[in-house]
Amino acid sequence: MPAPRKGCFEALQKLYAGRLDFTRPFSPGIRDQILAEGKISRDRLKRALAYHCDSVDYLQSVLLSDKRYGLDGEEGPAISAREREHAFKRMKKKITLERARGDHYARLYEAEARETKRHRKERKKINFDFGVLSRKLTKMTNKFDNSERQFVAFKRKMGLMDDAAAPAENPKPASVGPKVLVRKKRRVVVPDRNP
Repeated sequence: MPAPRKGCFEALQKLYAGRLDFTRPFSPGIRDQILAEGKISRDRLKRALAYHCDSVDYLQSVLLSDKRYGLDGEEGPAISAREREHAFKRMKKKITLERARGDHYARLYEAEARETKRHRKERKKINFDFGVLSRKLTKMTNKFDNSERQFVAFKRKMGLMDDAAAPAENPKPASVGPKVLVRKKRRVVVPDRNP
């Protein structure tokens, strides 16, 4: 797998830190001069120069400078109007792409936020539905218990069922001590009426 362009450029910066000024535009023969020294491979140099020469900072330096510079700072040819125009168009396109990329990420972030909001709504709806279903189920079981009791009472009343055949009901536990009621955050003790 080939090395990334940024990594190649950082390696080039380390190799030529004192000799090559990366804030100025390069002269056309810079690649051949660096390759002649043999410190970096042709492929890595190609990637490094492609990364640097396509950056907004380099294109801006082409617009603002009058001349190009070689390996040890020697002056090269002057920058033509056509090269400036090309640098301007390329820089404008790069800036537009970066803004569009930023807008793209902003749109992705908004879509993710909408998705999260939708999931929250769905979760609330599910929780609400579950609450409604559990209340309905409780109501139905209470109805069933009540209807069963009513049915047994009806059978007894009509004489269709004697007390021995009736299902055993859970008797209410005998109350021990006085009843305590809570009304409006006050504790009220109700005395026993059965002595």
